[in-house]
Amino acid sequence: MKKTASILFVSLSLLLALVGCSSKNSLPVPKITVPKTTETDKTQSFWEAPETQEETETQIDVDIPTVNEKRKRPPTEIEIEAPDENVEENDDTELAMEFIKDYVNANLKLDPSLINLEDYIDNEYLKGFLKGNLELTAAQNRQYEAKTIRYKLRETKIVDGVNYIWLNYRIEYYIGAVFTNYIGASPTVAVKDGKVVNFADYLFKPIKENMLCDDITSSMAWKGYDLSTYCHLWDDDKAYNTYLELFDEEMEKLL
Repeated sequence: MKKTASILFVSLSLLLALVGCSSKNSLPVPKITVPKTTETDKTQSFWEAPETQEETETQIDVDIPTVNEKRKRPPTEIEIEAPDENVEENDDTELAMEFIKDYVNANLKLDPSLINLEDYIDNEYLKGFLKGNLELTAAQNRQYEAKTIRYKLRETKIVDGVNYIWLNYRIEYYIGAVFTNYIGASPTVAVKDGKVVNFADYLFKPIKENMLCDDITSSMAWKGYDLSTYCHLWDDDKAYNTYLELFDEEMEKLL
């Protein structure tokens, strides 16, 4: 019994010694401080990418034409062809040629101011008729981009003191970037005492004079008709006032 008690006493003493040693050699537990969450931090998205350093870019200016940029065309080429052999050039034919060139140019560019009718015409009715047709052509906004325009004197004939001068003009105009097409007419310009007194052309006439009275054409002069028996649009107020009514109706359709 004594031996057993001695063994228990020795075991108890060793156990107490080990517990005391462990207590002396244990390390303190570090205190972890959790930072308070700010209002800004709460709203920050979890998927927000981390900030990266800005890259420096070198910009090089290069002119790149856009698809819609209109191609620049060379100026319209004007050609005056040699007149037919039977045509004698004089002041009347020169006046008629200058008049038709200005008339065609004003119509092609949709700008009535490009022809000064005062330089060519005295008759107020005829000036009003041409001015109205120029304005109607401009309002239609059908513009031809001309590449070349060719003019040619074809024939002249004097009837009752009026020099009827028949011309041709042919316009080559662009279609798209490559192709061209042609339009043209054969107008007659009647000249007397250095002024235009009659004019027949179909290409740029939104309102024809034959809607109002008889159409005066060069063929009548060639055949020797007495043109004094035919009314001109610009002979009196009645015909001209009828034209003004038609002009207003046509302009209302376009505006």
